[in-house]
Amino acid sequence: MRSLDRNYLSTHTSGSEKAVVSLSVAVPTGVDVPANPDGTRPRITLNATGVTYTLVLAALQHLHEDGDGLLQELIADVVTDEDLEAFSSLEEAAPLLTERVHAVTSPFRTFEWSAELTLESADGRQEESSVDFELISPSLGVGVPATVAMTTPQMLTNVAISFSPKVEDDDDYERNEVLVVS
Repeated sequence: MRSLDRNYLSTHTSGSEKAVVSLSVAVPTGVDVPANPDGTRPRITLNATGVTYTLVLAALQHLHEDGDGLLQELIADVVTDEDLEAFSSLEEAAPLLTERVHAVTSPFRTFEWSAELTLESADGRQEESSVDFELISPSLGVGVPATVAMTTPQMLTNVAISFSPKVEDDDDYERNEVLVVS
């Protein structure tokens, strides 16, 4: 049996230690990138760091729900204001934006950003905290859809379970059952 302990996730980590969640997925085969030295397909990696696992998981859930917003936030990393000054409208700049968003680089690019979140604690207090993200991808056009795919509710539930403490007495339960502990 596996467990999902909501109290544990909302109180850990402790002290100055940060909660870190790393997710990765293979680069789609349609993207022309060289294989790793061992012959495996390179991976797109998303790292998220925050005060507690609950905070990090909430931020990852938000990324899943707002992939378009993520693309808009990160597009400044591939297109500068100077690039856009040559155009009188965004419609005219669309070919440049498309080209830059889908341009594949090797070594992969690293996109970094932060998100501020407000969570309500068990006693009803509102707490603000930030989560730092790092996306390593061959292009923004591949990285954003990969981020959305890596942060589905099922994936995040599996991540939450993986960080929860194991339940010792599980003889009466099947391997695929989950005990939710509040």
